[in-house]
Amino acid sequence: GDVDRSYLSFPPVLFFKFLRTSVEDVQKLYERLRVDRSDVRSNDAKLAEAFENGMEAIPFTRKLLGNILPRPNWTLRWDGLEKLSLFEGFASRVSLDHGYSSGYKRRWKIAPTGTEVTESQQVTYGFTPLIGVNIAFKELLKGNFGITFRLGNSTSYDLTPSAQNIVESGLTDITLTANFTRQGFEIPFFGLSLSNDLDISLSYSYSKNSRRVYDLKAVLFKKEGTPMEGSSRTIIEPRIRYILSSRVTASIYYKYTKLKPDAGGSRIPGSTTNEGGLDVRVAIQP
Repeated sequence: GDVDRSYLSFPPVLFFKFLRTSVEDVQKLYERLRVDRSDVRSNDAKLAEAFENGMEAIPFTRKLLGNILPRPNWTLRWDGLEKLSLFEGFASRVSLDHGYSSGYKRRWKIAPTGTEVTESQQVTYGFTPLIGVNIAFKELLKGNFGITFRLGNSTSYDLTPSAQNIVESGLTDITLTANFTRQGFEIPFFGLSLSNDLDISLSYSYSKNSRRVYDLKAVLFKKEGTPMEGSSRTIIEPRIRYILSSRVTASIYYKYTKLKPDAGGSRIPGSTTNEGGLDVRVAIQP
């Protein structure tokens, strides 16, 4: 069978440390259960319980909500910030975004003895985004100019009780997009006034993924874990698009991509890629 439900867990940083949702807290709970001689369950079963309970924030709510009822996840959007004195001088619209989601998965089977055995467990949480900012500026050069910024983070913990280790996978991503558009301006051409559109954009993205393993059967538990493979990717892409009288469309772009492995190593080698292109389309109508 499988269990898949919403969850409530946070990274053990800043004030979230007081919620005790780290792998170190799982290890401490597992150690208390393991040395309890009155508990005749196997160490795998004790570890499965320690993982589910130790990674959950505010675990006492389990007595009120049970294991099946959903935990709170949320998405927030705050509009109208352009009315604040900080933005009213240059922005026509400003909004903030924030989102949080977390989940718990468990796969189990019935052993020949009739007992329920946990085969694998996973806890995930992510801020998608942790913070997102959208700004539309007031008229600039008779056109529209906007900026979007997003910072996100997601983490997953995978446990196989029989292996007695937890694998942590983390992803941090940053994106920044700026866009300027101007439509309907006219440029005299051989005595004709042709309508023109201009679209200029610049996008930047950075993502970093990493993995580490925590060995719960080690004599001396390493709370920082053992780093495994990881890498970071950076992409920068400016693009200009020009439309002449809805008949001629020209766009030019450049794309820079850099992949960098962590010092600990990665199965993917580092690389740098440069791309560029010009696209021209002409529409001929009778």
